[in-house]
Amino acid sequence: MDRKAFYASLRTSLFKGGVSQQQVDGIETLLDQLEKSAVDLEKSAYILAGVYHETGAKMVPVREGFASTDAGARAAVKKLFDKGRIKTNYAAPVNGVSYYGRGRIQNTWHKNYEKLEKRFGHPFVRNPDLLLDDKIDAEVTVIGHVEGIWTGKKLADYIGGGRKDYKGARRIVNGTDKATMIAGYAESFEKALISSGYTGKPRPATETPVTPSAKAGWVSALIALITRIFKR
Repeated sequence: MDRKAFYASLRTSLFKGGVSQQQVDGIETLLDQLEKSAVDLEKSAYILAGVYHETGAKMVPVREGFASTDAGARAAVKKLFDKGRIKTNYAAPVNGVSYYGRGRIQNTWHKNYEKLEKRFGHPFVRNPDLLLDDKIDAEVTVIGHVEGIWTGKKLADYIGGGRKDYKGARRIVNGTDKATMIAGYAESFEKALISSGYTGKPRPATETPVTPSAKAGWVSALIALITRIFKR
């Protein structure tokens, strides 16, 4: 894909103030994972849209409440609980570890971290902050949407085979919360992906360039071989 064209399109829609280096870094890791997993264009657009919403357009893994520390994230969840906006303080520690939202798609609750650990093989239960690792989280984010890890709903239930239900796809993560808004974001990402020529196929491995020194070595070896043959 033409990534320059992709970013040029986004600068006229969702990132009108320009795309920061942090945003680029987060998007690049996601694009690499999307191509590695061969996710088609419309499904990729929806994943990017969900990330745009969940991270407040940062496009990188974040803690709940965009807190910079573990304590800050716990406090953010407790504040919601104290105000009655959530029924359970899911950030309350379990064996000394708190399972508030982390990552590009806010993964919450102890049982969900157990689910991720079983699927991906990383010790998320003991070390939930692994979801703040850019590459680890990109894999979880993409595969989570494709396989329906969070709610049992997956991308293929809403997108593909001539169907494109960006609004309904919100059920993959969180019911219908902000579904219409995220669907609008998906349309913008779809436009950007189209402009880039995105195919959903892994990038071909680049060939290792042949350096002048390597060429010289080959020539010397060939001359030595010919000399030995003619001396026989």
